[in-house]
Amino acid sequence: MRRNSRSRFVRPGLGAAATLVLFSSCATGPRLHENVRNDVALLPANEILEMAVDEDGMIVEIEYHTTADRLPAAVRSAAEKEMPGGTVVSCEKEYTASGEVRWEMEKSVGGLKKEILFSEDGRVIATEFQIPASSAPRAVLDAADLAVPGGDVTSVEEVKEGGRLEYHVKKTKNGFRYKIVLAPDGALVRALREVPAEVEVPLP
Repeated sequence: MRRNSRSRFVRPGLGAAATLVLFSSCATGPRLHENVRNDVALLPANEILEMAVDEDGMIVEIEYHTTADRLPAAVRSAAEKEMPGGTVVSCEKEYTASGEVRWEMEKSVGGLKKEILFSEDGRVIATEFQIPASSAPRAVLDAADLAVPGGDVTSVEEVKEGGRLEYHVKKTKNGFRYKIVLAPDGALVRALREVPAEVEVPLP
């Protein structure tokens, strides 16, 4: 890591040109980017901050819950067009490794959760729709049980991004929460454990 310069991390699929703007480096180590730090410091009480870590231990994205009124107007309009009706469950703001800011809205429609990830101008980046477990391919459910044997399936989601289809199977086991990401044929993409954490950030 170079001193007094922005740290560079490679995110899988992005290549060496991807620069993680979530952190900058200094003589004492990585620092949370000012924009992220200020946003996080002003999170409403009981809201959630999430970080995604890749296989090398690098943080590739940070997202946190926000309210629908704080989403850009273009995102709110696109969300209503893509998911008419239903009830808003949650909204999130996301910072990616490439420096992009993205927004997500989750709604409950017909008893199932639907999430759509948008760019700031309202373009759909990805969709994540909950489906009944009985509707998932058998190969997907079998592979999820191989990745995390036992436990209970809490939800199955069909995820589409850039023409790619994946299934996210979420399970609980012995009090732990897991997410298993699989291809439609049951090939394992990655298996993750969701870990609660506490982050202390100085007020701006």
